[in-house]
Amino acid sequence: ENCGEDWSHPSGIELHLQNMTITVNMGTRLNLQSIVLASRNCEYNPKRFAACIMRLRNPKCTALIFASGKMIVTGCRTYEAAVLGSRSIVRILRKVGFRKAEVINPIPQNMVVTCDMGFPIRLEGLVCEHSAFATYEPELFPGLIYRLEHPKVVLMIFVSGKIVLTGGKTLVSIQRAFELMYPVLYQFRKVSTLSDLSKEIKTTKRGRTKNGEGSIKNQNKQEAEKNRPRNKHLPKKPAFEGSDDSEYCDHLDKSHRSKISQENESIFGDRESPNQTNPKQDKRKRAKIDK
Repeated sequence: ENCGEDWSHPSGIELHLQNMTITVNMGTRLNLQSIVLASRNCEYNPKRFAACIMRLRNPKCTALIFASGKMIVTGCRTYEAAVLGSRSIVRILRKVGFRKAEVINPIPQNMVVTCDMGFPIRLEGLVCEHSAFATYEPELFPGLIYRLEHPKVVLMIFVSGKIVLTGGKTLVSIQRAFELMYPVLYQFRKVSTLSDLSKEIKTTKRGRTKNGEGSIKNQNKQEAEKNRPRNKHLPKKPAFEGSDDSEYCDHLDKSHRSKISQENESIFGDRESPNQTNPKQDKRKRAKIDK
């Protein structure tokens, strides 16, 4: 009853059935070796597993057939598809030679349901407060495993807000488990991420220019200018009001000359520096030129 349909919570969260597993009794013993020899879509290795594995394309499902006449059908997304797959497998077994095989009392044994909460969850806080039911070991598995007793359902909760519910035999038990866990999960939601997103949106709106370019581009330009290699020997350009390039070049020449004169004084002391001219030598050169 109510075991093959999707369901939505009053909050708007939808639960989707991903896998249905049912068990079927065929009412007769089977010879698995003869089934494998007579059919194509079968695998049987008694050393590895005691059942024959049969796969179907339509409906897409997998069946485990045991010699006792029991069968497990899995891989379908609805109860009706699982029953249809079990009937088609029984039809194949009748063609092989087992005329007494029939579908008796198909019972759902396990359901796998997934949903998305829409917000991230603090798993550390959830483990601390519900340590009797929850286990969380991120080094082994990234999700938190929460085991409910009534109804007997297991939840795998992830930080992103995705949840996998399994272990229920009907969708009613899955619904009941989700209704019990929803207020707990909402209590441990991450609120800081929303505030961080709002702050980022505000900063991008403030940093936009007239051309519509964002502030991130301007920040990248500023970082590139800072990291650009500069000539350490040349002085930085002074902030002259209304200065031209010629004034800046004059400033460079003066500063360069002053540095050279200081270096000569430190090296030669009171002696004449190589750049300074001797007046006696100048007079001799002029006399030679006059002659």
